[in-house]
Amino acid sequence: MIAAALAASCELTIVIVDDAKPDASSEGTSRNESRNAMFELPKGRIATVEYVSPPDLETRLKEIGPDVLIANETALAPVAIATGVSTIVSLQNVESALWREVANTASGSQREEALQRSKRNLLIERRVLPRASQIWVVGDNDATAISEIVGGGDFARKVSIVPNVVLDPDPEPTAKRPAIAGRGVFFGSLWWSPNEQAVVELVALSDRIARRGIDHRFSIAGQGAPESLRAIVDEARAVELAGFVPDLAAFVETAACAVLPVVSGGGSMVKLLDAMRLGVPVLTTPQGARGIAGLEAGVHLVVYPLGREFDDACIAMLTDPESFAEMGRRARSFVGTHFSLSALDTIVGRLIRQ
Repeated sequence: MIAAALAASCELTIVIVDDAKPDASSEGTSRNESRNAMFELPKGRIATVEYVSPPDLETRLKEIGPDVLIANETALAPVAIATGVSTIVSLQNVESALWREVANTASGSQREEALQRSKRNLLIERRVLPRASQIWVVGDNDATAISEIVGGGDFARKVSIVPNVVLDPDPEPTAKRPAIAGRGVFFGSLWWSPNEQAVVELVALSDRIARRGIDHRFSIAGQGAPESLRAIVDEARAVELAGFVPDLAAFVETAACAVLPVVSGGGSMVKLLDAMRLGVPVLTTPQGARGIAGLEAGVHLVVYPLGREFDDACIAMLTDPESFAEMGRRARSFVGTHFSLSALDTIVGRLIRQ
């Protein structure tokens, strides 16, 4: 989405760092050697895109000679800044804090790996980010966290909120199918450990409300589920893995609610914004709702920590979807105004001009 917003305000080249091997079908030319391919972005916007291998990145960036570089993750910041070009570092997460959170919910080798990633990213954040021209973060919580890590003063003035957004909501559908009582949905990349943990919590939630006599079905969309997660879902009576769904709107259209029992992760949840964009009422945790300025529990969505209140709210939303339909409509309007691509165009255009 940031790329689409950039393409609305400037000439954009997207450089993808990739170790792709040569493609035999292209007569020995690898993607790393390609130049000036065209890439279509949302809203019909076009950017130039090329693939560059990691060892060639700094040299190629200097050859392109941009007025501004946007490094789209912490690990790329040192290379971008080393070019001497004015650099913006766009952080989808404060990586050191994110991996520390992941470590808190992991064990064994996974916990140790997460702790090491946290330490490596903290080193980059402290040493490299102060040299950036601007730092973009997705929410107030991340702005505070990065300022505390690097230091306040002049650095704090470099930090700007560039929120996660989704596509503009479509006009209100005239023939939307009614919500099906008892149908809940979850979607996300299932290889990502916070999403994997959320699915485990969803299965536990399903067991609890089933014991209370609630007829329901939770459908989970997403790719990359590890075998261990598949095994957990397979044992659940009322939870199913739908895999990749090509049409997210159709997947959630008849859901009584989207249930997002998130307990870890950073930044702000795009899946929450996507559910709101599509008008489906959302139930999530305080962790799941964080990083989205202006979001009001009870107005735009339902928020409770995991526990009895979360279970009670889920039952209410599953069994009486009509009572939450207006909440879904308010959420849709909120996202369109504040967290859509159109809203991002304005923010990114202003920061690029600066």
